[in-house]
Amino acid sequence: MEITVKFVKDKGAYLVVLDKGEEIVSALTSFAAEKKIEGAAVWGIGGVTEVTLGFFDRVKKEYLKKTLPGFYELASLVGNISMLNSRQFCHLHAVVSGADMVSFSGHLFAATVSLTAEVFIQPTQKLPREFNGEIGLNLIRLPD
Repeated sequence: MEITVKFVKDKGAYLVVLDKGEEIVSALTSFAAEKKIEGAAVWGIGGVTEVTLGFFDRVKKEYLKKTLPGFYELASLVGNISMLNSRQFCHLHAVVSGADMVSFSGHLFAATVSLTAEVFIQPTQKLPREFNGEIGLNLIRLPD
């Protein structure tokens, strides 16, 4: 099934609307590549399922991941788009909550839209990333 991302652009910013069944991280990464967005702020809301969140363990220098089955409100999606090894990279964090109103949050690895996702993308200057061995992550590297 081919998915076409729906969007409007106004005064340089995009409103991207993702439909049921679309995977948020891959859809936004593909959109950024198609539009040649090399730096941007990202925020959004919606409804999701099969959410995979992560917490970065600073000692082990790796993400601890947890997949949440079921349906959740995407109460907050925030992050950025940057460039890593000449490719668009979406660094996203999410807060999700279920019917019990209990929230989970962390680095967003994946989430499938269950209702809709309404995401704003505000392009900025190019944001290059490079690996920081001390920390163990690819960090944005601004000019000196």
